[in-house]
This record gives sequence, C-alpha cells and structure tokens, in this order.
Amino acid sequence: MSTSYIPAKDADFANWSANFATLIAASPATYGLTSGDATTITAADAAFQLAYSDAINPATRTPVSIAAKDTQRTATLVTERAYAQSIANNAGVSPADKIAVGVNPRNSTPTKVPRPTTYPLLTVPSLLTNAIVLRYRDELASPTSKAKPPGAVAMQLNAQVAVGGTISASVDLWPVAGYETKSPIIVSTDPGDSGKILSLAGRWVTRKGLLGDWGPTITSVIP
Repeated sequence: MSTSYIPAKDADFANWSANFATLIAASPATYGLTSGDATTITAADAAFQLAYSDAINPATRTPVSIAAKDTQRTATLVTERAYAQSIANNAGVSPADKIAVGVNPRNSTPTKVPRPTTYPLLTVPSLLTNAIVLRYRDELASPTSKAKPPGAVAMQLNAQVAVGGTISASVDLWPVAGYETKSPIIVSTDPGDSGKILSLAGRWVTRKGLLGDWGPTITSVIP
C-alpha cells in the first residue's frame, strides 16, 4: 500500500498522528481494533508529541532533542503504519471512516468526497497593530486540534467591517477575506478602520469546491 497518506513534514505528521490516535481511542471497534490496540497507538502518539514538542521549543531545542524526535518519529511511524495498513485492508471499515482516520481506502473505485457537514469555530486570541490573530478549528475537534474535517482542504473566511454600526445580514454578501489552510492566521486591517467592529465567519471548502455551512459569526474591535 502506498504510504503517501503519511505526511512528510513533522508538523503535518504530528497532526495526522494525533487525529489517528484520537479517533481510534474514541471507538476502536469502528476500525476493527481493540481497546488494547488503541492504548498502544495512544502511547506511540504521545511519545512522538512529547519529543516533537521538545524539538521545536526554543528552550529545549538542541541537537540531542532533535535527534530524539527523529528516532521517536520512526518508532511511532512503525507502530501506526502497521495499524493503518490493517485498517486500509479491512473491508469491514467504511471508506468514510478510513478517510476520517487518515488512511487510503483499498477500493477499486474512487471514494466521492461529500460536502462538509461541520463548520469551523473562530477565536481571536490576540490583537496586533493593524491586524488580528485568528484561530480556527472544526466544531467536533478538540480545542487544540488543527485538523480539518474529512474532505476539507481550506476554510473560506468572509469578513465585514460595520458601516454606520451595521453589517449585511447575509454572510454570503460579505467580502471574501481568503481561503485559509493553516491556523492561526493573521487578518490585516485598515488603519482607517481602527475602533470599528469587524465581523468574521468561516466555512469549509473541499478540493472540488463543495461548501459547508457557515460557522458562528464572531466580532472583534479593530485595533
């Protein structure tokens, strides 16, 4: 089986591994596994996440911690790849569940990616000069997760500055601020709009352009 489903970059692999472990821990039987298997996968993921954290933290980043991260990634990958292949080859696991957990379905026909059924949640953790820091995650994901829902490749972000204290009622009529692929992002603002209210909303987009529902609108005072 092709291993292209396993990301090459450490940051992407950390997200893939976390999603893989989280979904299997929540329902191992869905993937044809046992609670013991879930425990093994969770431990392998936790070991890599710890080593990866040490390797990217400026306070602990050293040649030793980087080497330890590389060694642990190999060990975690060996464990998780074996389970990933088992899931991919299991005819009792649905193609949708295989895609959700991050493996390639073993199907003779392509799996159609459906329209996203969830929406992104937005938060503004901090303000900058003429900019807003914006984080987003899927409504069903953990607060620290950066994983998008199955099939989604980006988040469409619409933004509207209140004019005369009002905004358009329809988010579809707001200007498109961008199609974002990574969180957090920096939303630039016009110095002339300082003190005005900026409204933001997002929705998931698939590679084929299928759109999910708009998530809750949030507002922030423009710095």
